[in-house]
Amino acid sequence: MPLMLSALLFLLQLCGFARIQKFCALDDWSAPQPCIDLAGKLAAAGAPVTITVYPGTYHGFDGPGGPARVRLEVPNGVNRGKGVTVAANPEARDDAYAKLKLFLRAQLGESQLVSAPR
Repeated sequence: MPLMLSALLFLLQLCGFARIQKFCALDDWSAPQPCIDLAGKLAAAGAPVTITVYPGTYHGFDGPGGPARVRLEVPNGVNRGKGVTVAANPEARDDAYAKLKLFLRAQLGESQLVSAPR
């Protein structure tokens, strides 16, 4: 199973690569706006930050397909006590992976990339 996009982005940040962020406009697990605001400030200050916001997309958009579901066992979402929504979005996922591949090629070069099975 391929690494989830968020885990891969975290690993890239640990390795000191430029920061790239993917946000879900409807994310009710962790509110995207504070992160979007911070990334905007960092970009304005000249930091290498790229932001993509996927409208109509929930947390977990890069996961395998399936119907949207509300996870009531997650107590710390935006609407405390009401759970969080997790839903795949194949179009957003494909776009995010395409942008990530371009980023990796720019950072590592073509010869360093290997294709992962999907």
